[in-house]
Amino acid sequence: MKKISLLCTLYCVLCISNTAFAAFTDTQYSWYRDAITTLEKDGIVSGTGPEIFSPDLPVTRAEILKMLLKTADVKLPDAPTEKCFPDVAVDAWYHPFICGAQTLGIANGFESGKFGPNDTVTVLEALAFGIKAFGLEIKPDADRPWYIPFQGFADMNNILKTHGYTLATKISRAKTADLITRLKSYSTSKSPLDYKSNGCSVTGNLNATNTIKIGESNREYNLAIPSNYSRDKQYGLIIGVHGRTNSKDQVQAYMGLQGRSQDDFIVAYPAALRSGSSFSWSEKDNLTFFDAMILEVADNYCINRDDVFIV
Repeated sequence: MKKISLLCTLYCVLCISNTAFAAFTDTQYSWYRDAITTLEKDGIVSGTGPEIFSPDLPVTRAEILKMLLKTADVKLPDAPTEKCFPDVAVDAWYHPFICGAQTLGIANGFESGKFGPNDTVTVLEALAFGIKAFGLEIKPDADRPWYIPFQGFADMNNILKTHGYTLATKISRAKTADLITRLKSYSTSKSPLDYKSNGCSVTGNLNATNTIKIGESNREYNLAIPSNYSRDKQYGLIIGVHGRTNSKDQVQAYMGLQGRSQDDFIVAYPAALRSGSSFSWSEKDNLTFFDAMILEVADNYCINRDDVFIV
């Protein structure tokens, strides 16, 4: 999670399914950890090496089709003995998936006539493939760009919020797992999904000050929970970040983000590392620290995962 900006900018995140922790060492603090674990258990995804998933790597058009078709349990027609696209060789592993998807109207090629099996796929392309693979009906709109009906359908049903990507955003392996699990959930329920965190089903067990081991450092953060907290309610999460000269305790005291004036947000105040006589946020491990902190709070308290801010 690297999209961090100041002044209460939305920290764009999406929900995942509620399962056990992933075994991959590089998804321990991933916002999409549980979705990855679910698809690994179902035999849809695997690692790129021993205990490594490589969550940030991009996905190709061929790879996304295979994952979607397997998850949706689509029965493919017999693969043709000739090429269905000039760049899809008959002996390629992806030939039956691409040709079957074309026959079933799930995937098309480009205007050039090629399919681009090894091209990286955008979030919108993956979404369109997925909606078709799961047989979800959307209303076509010939007067608007091709992606609008898919985008609107996904946004309206909380499958994928439009503020979480751009037209050119490439989908990562981790985000692919999240999208596929959410499409599968919607195809079963046929009703809008929610963004509840795992903490909505447990009793929170964190303290006013908490410590996480990140690399060789023990990183601390303060946590303020509304006095009338109930796990039956979804709360927003605010991350209050201190500057170079003030500590987490000082910023908690003067920001006034918690207290009796609001009961809709949980507030966390992370501590930066000391650098001489001041504090520093420039270390690379801070990204891991933020991921770990946010996930720990979401695993212990009922957070609306689409309502996370940083200030």
